Amino acid sequence: MGQVLFTHGDALYENGRLDSAIETLERAAFQGVAFNAPSLVLRAATELTVVEADAGHPEAGLRWSRLAAASIEATGSRPSDLAIHHANRATTLSRRGDYAAAEAAIREALQFRDAVTEQQQTTLLQTLAGVLFYQAQFDEAVELQTEAFTRLQDALGPKHPTVALALYNLGTFHSAQGKFADGDAFLRQALEIQEHSLGPNHTDVADTLNSLGASQYQQGKTAEALASMKRAKDIKSTELSADHPQVLDASVNVAVMTVETGDLEQSAAILLEVLRRIEASEDTPAMTESSALFNLGRVRQRQDRLDEAKVLYERALEIDEGRLGPNDPRLATLLMGLGVVHKLQGDPSEALALYLR
Repeated sequence: MGQVLFTHGDALYENGRLDSAIETLERAAFQGVAFNAPSLVLRAATELTVVEADAGHPEAGLRWSRLAAASIEATGSRPSDLAIHHANRATTLSRRGDYAAAEAAIREALQFRDAVTEQQQTTLLQTLAGVLFYQAQFDEAVELQTEAFTRLQDALGPKHPTVALALYNLGTFHSAQGKFADGDAFLRQALEIQEHSLGPNHTDVADTLNSLGASQYQQGKTAEALASMKRAKDIKSTELSADHPQVLDASVNVAVMTVETGDLEQSAAILLEVLRRIEASEDTPAMTESSALFNLGRVRQRQDRLDEAKVLYERALEIDEGRLGPNDPRLATLLMGLGVVHKLQGDPSEALALYLR
């Protein structure tokens, strides 16, 4: 019975039915515990680690990761089990924004790369490339992603959606370095493959549109960026629940672009709705909440509602210090924003302290 549940849960996950997959895989895991079947517990908990992360619940994913680790000890540490366990833990840590821990986990997984399939090895390379990218280690990230892209194209052909994902990653990496022509070219290749192979309303299409919009914004193409991000948000809203973190993140992106068009009231309305949904949810990732607070703070600052802006920046800073630590360089933008508010309120000494920090 438990194995049937696991197979069904795995199929649900492959078809993007995350909530149903979680429910079914949980039942499989509980069956494994009830009937003293640690191998079933291991398979279910290992998969739940990444399914929960994909559903926007990284903390729940890490709890399942701990159960998977205990099951590995109970069943014996096969190298392939260890590789998959560490890889899924890395993915979940990355979704939580803990990129240094994710890098450590994926490097542990790579110690067992010879025990997994060629496709799984390529996935390990892409995961490591991703966490390096988020830590601004761009050269190594591009090198690893290029290797992964070549391997995937050779194995699957040039029009496979997995190849499109590799192109998407390359586009994102290049755009982040200011290489917009190369980045846009990779992203448009990815978009063409995804729309053809997955359909125009697939969430992968939305992800690519979002990255393309970010690149367009960096190039000063605000109208094009807003159109790309609105379409991305519409796709996410159609395919996922209204309080799903990906929908909330997409809404924040639209709000940011809307600010750039000068429509501060509309941007504020979007962000307030995002924060209302976050407050009603029990498991929204901290970085989603921080992003919404920070961007609403920017809107209030532009509206000269400085007291509100300061409170919003301080709340966002508290969240990010909690998840990143007090000395993480990613706090700089928040500190600068808070410093500007203090300066505008006639407190230059506090502003200077924030700038110097």
